Amino acid sequence: MNMTFTVPGAPKPKERARRSPQGHFYTPHATENFEEKVKVYALQAMSRARWPVRTTERCAVTLHVHFARGGDGDNAFKAVTDAMNKLVYADDRQVFEMHVFKYTGSDRPRVDVEVAILAGGKS
Repeated sequence: MNMTFTVPGAPKPKERARRSPQGHFYTPHATENFEEKVKVYALQAMSRARWPVRTTERCAVTLHVHFARGGDGDNAFKAVTDAMNKLVYADDRQVFEMHVFKYTGSDRPRVDVEVAILAGGKS
């Protein structure tokens, strides 16, 4: 079983947690906003593909990350997989295969996502 979806707009690589003046750590707003956007498109794809919510199976995730200019492909992968955590799969430790293809100079920045359940059972 697999599902695909596209997150339109500029990919937003995962930013490091920030520390507030009070000493609390928080996720930067730009990262939070991008992860919420990923969730919306993932939910739509899950519905179309009849994907099980929070599957416990092992998964493969493939991203085609299209940047207008240079960007950080591995941190974009982290943002997308974190956004799908507890939604597409129960835990991102279930991602056993990871593929990232990075493109620059795109006139249509976006992230194309494919998630597949791997044969071989639960993680």
